[in-house]
Amino acid sequence: MVPFKEYMSHAFVAMWRQDPLRYNMLQILTPAGMIFGTPVLARDGEYDASRHLLPETVAKMVAMYHDELGDADADNAEYHFIELEDVTIINGGARLNCPYFLIYIDQITGISFINRDALNF
Repeated sequence: MVPFKEYMSHAFVAMWRQDPLRYNMLQILTPAGMIFGTPVLARDGEYDASRHLLPETVAKMVAMYHDELGDADADNAEYHFIELEDVTIINGGARLNCPYFLIYIDQITGISFINRDALNF
């Protein structure tokens, strides 16, 4: 069974796939600061390796995790994190931009949508 916090976090990613929310970014509050980004989406359950090397690596690590455990505990491995691209992290006055970021669900304090036009970066 997927824990409630993981279920809700991934529900936001699933909602993002629907119009008109698709034109927004996810806004995630963590102890590290406010994180803004666009979810990395899989196509037919597979990552588009031409877009990023890191998502492909993450997919391989999850597959290895499944192979190592070989039981029901591995079935929900994908629910332990959210993958974002075109990410901006704001902590106090500091801002960090990165092309790809993996957020572990247990580090999420809050999650919402924000319109790209409302951001000044």
